[in-house]
Amino acid sequence: RELLSTDYEVRLNDGTKVEFDKDGELTKIDCGTKAVPEALIPEAVRSYVATNFPNTFITEWGRDDHRWKAELNNGLDLEFNKKYEFVRIDD
Repeated sequence: RELLSTDYEVRLNDGTKVEFDKDGELTKIDCGTKAVPEALIPEAVRSYVATNFPNTFITEWGRDDHRWKAELNNGLDLEFNKKYEFVRIDD
């Protein structure tokens, strides 16, 4: 028997897309070319990006297959583990 997965997607007036799982947990936020609000990004990730990729910001943040991904405004995709530790650049 197949389990049904329920996800919810909300589109804001400014074009931002926000996705939630069935428990109401944020799974993805895509702000297009704008920065994801800092309050939604864990401090460890914000700090890593500020230190290693100065003058960039996160435009997309989300969970995928038990990893967190951050897309930067320069096009780089960064992967983090469950503890928000940097894993690799996803190309």
